[in-house]
Amino acid sequence: AVATPVFISIDPKRDTVELVDDYCKEFHPRIAGLTGTPEQVKKVSRAYRVYYNEGIKTDDMDYLIDHSIIHYFVGKNGKFIDFFGKNMTAKEMAEKMKVVILQDREKAKQRKERRGVESADEEED
Repeated sequence: AVATPVFISIDPKRDTVELVDDYCKEFHPRIAGLTGTPEQVKKVSRAYRVYYNEGIKTDDMDYLIDHSIIHYFVGKNGKFIDFFGKNMTAKEMAEKMKVVILQDREKAKQRKERRGVESADEEED
């Protein structure tokens, strides 16, 4: 796969691994669903600057969480490439990602070609 979509829960109190897995399957079979301890969720939300806050509780398991809605495009190396807000369509996101992926493929091809030329030059010396 060229890209792996990842969903990270911001509600570790209710979202078990099984629930996150089932939730993700409703959208696409390749979405990787992640959850963790409250401390892990807080750490990742800060790293990606995601806002979340528990709203009014009627009981321990009946509450809503207010949160930012952002899709991040991250490279294979884990570095941030771009983000997409809630108003961007899936098609628009895919088009923007496609441009970057094709550029990366072209750069990789050029690096391989240069290495081939460089190693041929070294053999002539």
